[in-house]
Amino acid sequence: MFSRLITSSLAFAAAAWFSASPASGQSLGTEDSSRPLVSESLLPPSAYVALRQPEPLQLPDSAPEADGLTLEALESLALADNPALAEAAAEVRAARGEQYQAGRPPNPTFGYLGSEIGNDDKAGQQGFVVGQEFIRGNKLGLSSAVAAREAERREQVYAARQRRVLTDLRIAFYEAYLAQRRVELAANLQTIGRQAVATAKTLIEAQEGRRTDLLQAEIEGERAAADLAQAESTVRGAWRRLAALAGHPELPYERLSADIDALRWTASWEETLAELLRDSPEMAEAEAEVRRARAALARACVEPVPDVSAQASVQYDAATDYTVAGAQVTLPIPLWNRNQGGIAKAEAELVAARRRAEKVELRLRRDLSQHYQQYEASRARVQAFQGEILDRAQQNLQLATEGYRAGELSFLDFLTVQRTYFQANLEYLSALGELSQSVQMLHGLLLAGGYNDMAD
Repeated sequence: MFSRLITSSLAFAAAAWFSASPASGQSLGTEDSSRPLVSESLLPPSAYVALRQPEPLQLPDSAPEADGLTLEALESLALADNPALAEAAAEVRAARGEQYQAGRPPNPTFGYLGSEIGNDDKAGQQGFVVGQEFIRGNKLGLSSAVAAREAERREQVYAARQRRVLTDLRIAFYEAYLAQRRVELAANLQTIGRQAVATAKTLIEAQEGRRTDLLQAEIEGERAAADLAQAESTVRGAWRRLAALAGHPELPYERLSADIDALRWTASWEETLAELLRDSPEMAEAEAEVRRARAALARACVEPVPDVSAQASVQYDAATDYTVAGAQVTLPIPLWNRNQGGIAKAEAELVAARRRAEKVELRLRRDLSQHYQQYEASRARVQAFQGEILDRAQQNLQLATEGYRAGELSFLDFLTVQRTYFQANLEYLSALGELSQSVQMLHGLLLAGGYNDMAD
């Protein structure tokens, strides 16, 4: 008899456990998200160690002009080794683990039960008790839905950080590449300066030149050497920034290979705005926050639904030599506390999340107007230089050099042409830098500062 009652009590506990567990096909929420998730299945936390990361962004086409380190190679390093991305990926796995845990029912209880011990010098009633709390109102499913929406938000944080890192890297890459071009320009200017000094000396020896022209040529040569040294320092600094963004600060310097034609943006304002509002991780994060707040409100509304606690016990009475069983079922009565404050809080948070999404959209529109205007202005400058200015400056320098060597042009006129050529090329490289920054910001959906948000 005693063994049968124990078996019955254990069966009662097992039934309580399985009845409290969510069904395998149970939905985690009433709202379906169109945003891709890291994983749709609920797995044990250990499985999240190797969780699939969001797919890398599509990289712009590039046709390197010569052998050297390409942007694609540096992007691969950054996506693999950048600590900001590793941190965000770990936060996604943590959120998915929290989602899994939020849907787990409470464990059953099992314990010893003794009463009337020592009555008539007997052992009294000795036995065991099992219990289970039954969570009602689909609270576990709704709690899991809230955690799922938070995991979606974290995924968008990861996507935004990925965009930020790649935008920073692309801007730094073209900054270093253009600094490399400035070194080449400064070296060419130094060569021209040395040739001018040699020509001035030759003219003096032929008694056709002036001492002042030679001194001026030597001064310009020294200035060209100083410009070259400054350009080389700029290259070193740009490379250090680029290597740090790639996640390899000790990466040895390599010559960069890039295609300037890749700095293009063919979409109109309307197309660019539509793409931004459709694909922006910031917008997606705000929308995920609205879904999370809506799920939290649904969870708060079922909080007053009472949970049931059930217990079953079996004891052997040493005084009567009987085996006795007991059962107990309790539930709170939602009389004083019906979670009125929690529901009001959830409603207010939902309103705030909706307003926040509207604010994000307005900010994106404002920022895009500024960056698109900068893009149009810098693109117009670059096209102007590529169209006529650089070609004419090059032709003018070539004619002036030949005329000065032949003694047909004064040194001051030659110096003016030389400075014009150098200044035109510097302005062109500066315009390319501005265009690069504008284009990369548009490519990156206005997201930059991959390290700046790591403390958020």
